[in-house]
Amino acid sequence: MAKNIKSAFMPNYAIPRGETLKETIQSMGVTRAQVAQQIGRPKKTLDQIMQGKVPVTHDTAIQLERVLGVPACFWNNLERNYRETIERLRKARKR
Repeated sequence: MAKNIKSAFMPNYAIPRGETLKETIQSMGVTRAQVAQQIGRPKKTLDQIMQGKVPVTHDTAIQLERVLGVPACFWNNLERNYRETIERLRKARKR
């Protein structure tokens, strides 16, 4: 008889959504300054998103969709997954 194996993948690390944003911008051949201007945010804010210091808000996700062509739901899901993983890891460290 097979044992009950937990099948959910629960990484012990969190990949900042900014890494994906950075790769997307680079692959499009545009600069962060250009993207920041087109989404109506300061370059500093875009840099902070990439560094994981500030979240991708729903409004920012919609602007990224408009400028980069990547659906807002993708950016929102990345943000949600990142925050959930950070919280799970925080709670695991307390044990």
